[in-house]
Amino acid sequence: MAFADFYFSRFKTYNKIIPEEKFPEDLSIIVVIPAYREYRLFLTVECLTQNDFQEKAEVIVVFNSPEKEDTSVLELHRRQAAKLKEYNSANLRFIPIIETDIPNKLAGAGFARKLGMDIALGRFNQIDNPNGIIVSLDADTLCEKNYLQAIYKEFADHPKAPGATIAFEHPIEGEEFPAEVYEAITLYELYLRYYIQALRFVGFPYAYHTVGSAFAVRAWAYARQGGMGLQQAGEDFYFLHKIIPLGNFFEIKSTKVYPSPRVSTRVPFGTGPIIRQIIQQKMTDYPTYDLDCFLSLQPVFDQVENFFQSTDYSTLPQPIKSFLEENDFTSALQEMRQNSAAPDTFRKRFFAWFDAFRVLKFLNFCSENFLPKQPVSQEAQKLLKRMNINFLGNLKELLMEYRNLQNT
Repeated sequence: MAFADFYFSRFKTYNKIIPEEKFPEDLSIIVVIPAYREYRLFLTVECLTQNDFQEKAEVIVVFNSPEKEDTSVLELHRRQAAKLKEYNSANLRFIPIIETDIPNKLAGAGFARKLGMDIALGRFNQIDNPNGIIVSLDADTLCEKNYLQAIYKEFADHPKAPGATIAFEHPIEGEEFPAEVYEAITLYELYLRYYIQALRFVGFPYAYHTVGSAFAVRAWAYARQGGMGLQQAGEDFYFLHKIIPLGNFFEIKSTKVYPSPRVSTRVPFGTGPIIRQIIQQKMTDYPTYDLDCFLSLQPVFDQVENFFQSTDYSTLPQPIKSFLEENDFTSALQEMRQNSAAPDTFRKRFFAWFDAFRVLKFLNFCSENFLPKQPVSQEAQKLLKRMNINFLGNLKELLMEYRNLQNT
């Protein structure tokens, strides 16, 4: 019985067997790329072919389209799928998957990513390689020439890791897009980085970026945690926060990916729709959570071990105290304590309850009831000051400061 047989027998999956003459028994990495009406696809493909990777790798490109899709899009997908074969080499093989007429309630990045990752898992299962690496990339995202090799080496250096994020940077200047797009993505990327850095500052242990084009997982972890979800957007956040609590999760900083800042209308939320919103509303800044909302969390995370002995949280700041009262924290604590023989076990149970989803719920609760959202440039500078970092500069320089904090 291979390692992922249970996954395929228990969960609704979308595995497909790829016909071939000989299966690569030494397959080490599979990159999964969802593609829908993607005219920049071969820029991404060419980036991958420029990698001097000596192990066996595959790239599964999932050409996906919803019900009643225009025939011009279906023809584009067929042409691109046929052209992919021209890029095959001894160590890198491209596998096109064409999925049409996807029910509208399912169609989107989540379904396509799950389809591709389920196929990748099935391929690693065929050779019983639980340590095979499944990489998530997007069809509008460029990568560096050491991308495959860096991922392979980093996972070899972290043998117990279930997964990792990959350093990313959106282009914030150039000639491909209008100036307003670069201004908008600068704001949004700062928002993403401020959010994660603030969580790290207050001691949240699961503070990692969840960018769909910038993560990788081992096959065994993908199977153990029930695989990718079918959310039409935000699937990366939901999935990674099933993987991160397994422990030993890490960040790959020895290579980078460069996601596109383009406007998009296909998904209900995420980078594309937010860029469109910023431009349409002519925003000169972007709203984010007040730093004091994050700081309200710090005394909670600082005294996790104390909660192993006591259920008293009366001295906490009012925003978090009110939130915990509304979420029946006392009962949750009692259950954690009853099922924990030692502080380490209790800590795991505590953060299984106070996970990334509950953190986000608290931040929304705090901003709606106590501290309204503020401009991200203002709050990002406040956080730097709290970190004893002296900063004087413009918005682009502020983003660069955060990039340096997180990517070095």
